[in-house]
Amino acid sequence: MKKGYFSLPLNSGKYKFIFSYTGYVSDTLQLTVHSDEIFLGVIKLEPADVELDAVTVKAKNRDFKLDKEVQLVTKKMRVGAANTSDVLGKMQGLTYDRYNNSIKVDGDDHVILLVNGLEKDQEYIRNIPSERIKEIEIIRNPSGRYALEGYTAVINIIMKMNYSGSELYFSESMYIDLDAKKEQMLPINYTSATYNYTRNRINFYAKYRNSLNEFHLKNTTSKQINDNFYRANNPSALGDENNISIHDVTNRYTLGVDYYLNPRHTISFETNITALPKRLSNNDNTFEVTETNAGIENIFDTKNSSKSESQNFTNTLFYIYKIGKTSSINANFTFSKYDDESVNIFSEYFRDVSEPNASTHRTEIGDDDKLSTKFIVEFEHSFDEKNAIQIGYGNTWQKMENSMLYEYTLGSELVSESETSNFESSEYRHKLLKFLTSPLHPDI
Repeated sequence: MKKGYFSLPLNSGKYKFIFSYTGYVSDTLQLTVHSDEIFLGVIKLEPADVELDAVTVKAKNRDFKLDKEVQLVTKKMRVGAANTSDVLGKMQGLTYDRYNNSIKVDGDDHVILLVNGLEKDQEYIRNIPSERIKEIEIIRNPSGRYALEGYTAVINIIMKMNYSGSELYFSESMYIDLDAKKEQMLPINYTSATYNYTRNRINFYAKYRNSLNEFHLKNTTSKQINDNFYRANNPSALGDENNISIHDVTNRYTLGVDYYLNPRHTISFETNITALPKRLSNNDNTFEVTETNAGIENIFDTKNSSKSESQNFTNTLFYIYKIGKTSSINANFTFSKYDDESVNIFSEYFRDVSEPNASTHRTEIGDDDKLSTKFIVEFEHSFDEKNAIQIGYGNTWQKMENSMLYEYTLGSELVSESETSNFESSEYRHKLLKFLTSPLHPDI
């Protein structure tokens, strides 16, 4: 047989052909041979939609290879599990906290999730439908780039390659404070929607997430500086009893596509946008400040108001080349653009009998811009089940620009002319990685 074609020398008579292959539905063909040559046609086997079951499978569904644990996702694990996070919560040594959306390995949450070896948007990976997951790899104490970045574990989600279909996943997390006022009853709200579409060699996904944080808090502090100096901050008469206000709204969009050229080559692209509209953050606090120094008491009110609007664009191109069963090359390039516009106003209102309306104000108007790139490529080769080597190169570049406008007034009188400061920096860094995994030689 060559390239799927085959020929058989047969005598005249009746024959029954059975075509079968692991993972595909078997097909049967019956025919009667009369002449010397008969063309059977094209035999096409359909993929078998069969799930391995942990109860009936005699082979173990959990394995340990070199520095990783491999867990086959069975039907039993999928029961009651809508997505990746739910499946991970059923695995030994892993915990999933749905309230703060964190995943821990052996009690540590400094964990990164990958999908088919690619470092994608973390929330997208958490929301992959459980039906699409084939197996899960867990690497404790990773080497290479993830060791340098301080991760204690890497979780790699392996997806089914013969899967076709589309899914829409929607999530809503709402926290209600029944003791708060009507306009303050919803302190936290997260809304997200993820769409996946897979057909043949292409996988497309899109995600939207909105987060709202609205807090109104009461804060009182006091501090003894020394025997003579004492300072107390209490809710100010300038505001209500909740003297701290936090309002934060973020909209984040993710678009990505994976293209499998063949089983060895994968190209992927992902873009993340935090904008439309820009991320808005407002913080306000008011205090009645009492300072006592050597028995002399001074009372004044302070108010600090800060507002910022920011947006961020991040684009990443991925490439994986599986040279063979024991060797692979993994590379990615990321370009990011970030800008933030902020206004910060600090005011002091003095309570002085001779100057009851005296006040000071300081205004700061800032603009921050940042451009950055990140490139890394790694080669990994396993000599056998116990020995492997990992070599990599990476570089990062970033350029930052900052401008700040200052203005200081006393009452309604400008006592300090406006002044502007500018700051600009650029840096470029190189990294070389080398790790050897062996039972006799620790990572170097």
